[in-house]
Amino acid sequence: LPVTVKVDAKPTNVSAGADKSICTNTFTLAANVITVGTGKWTVKSGTGNFADNTQNNTTLSNLTVGANEYKWTVTNGVCAPVSDSVIITRTGSMSTPNAGADIKICEGNTVNLSASTLQVGETGTWSITPSTLTIANTASPVTTISSTTGKAGTYSVKWTIGNGVCPDQADS
Repeated sequence: LPVTVKVDAKPTNVSAGADKSICTNTFTLAANVITVGTGKWTVKSGTGNFADNTQNNTTLSNLTVGANEYKWTVTNGVCAPVSDSVIITRTGSMSTPNAGADIKICEGNTVNLSASTLQVGETGTWSITPSTLTIANTASPVTTISSTTGKAGTYSVKWTIGNGVCPDQADS
């Protein structure tokens, strides 16, 4: 009798997607669509819950702050599995900006500004509208503002905090 030999196709071109930094504790993974075999997501490091770990574009929830690594493995029959990993880095929560209390200043004087401090990885920026007053250090939470170049009137001074990933937050 003849022997039947079945040859399984080897999975190829497996991609778990690009590494990302995110603000929230949910994310939609983006592995490539499988043309040969079946895929399955697993947590390699960190945490996360898959809506459906067999879908290439599943939603992931409950990510911990920091780097989380997920592995997309494709298998087909007796062929060796092929896999790729993606790192999703979740930033911590940003601090809530506080520009401080309203201030009155006499024309020609200088006054201190004191905003909320920054957490590691955050940047802060002071801005003023209209921009005729002078802020000594626009990147420091504690700085001075001078009216030597400004005119009498009302100005809006804003403290904006960002971390490069999450949307900026501001207080005036």
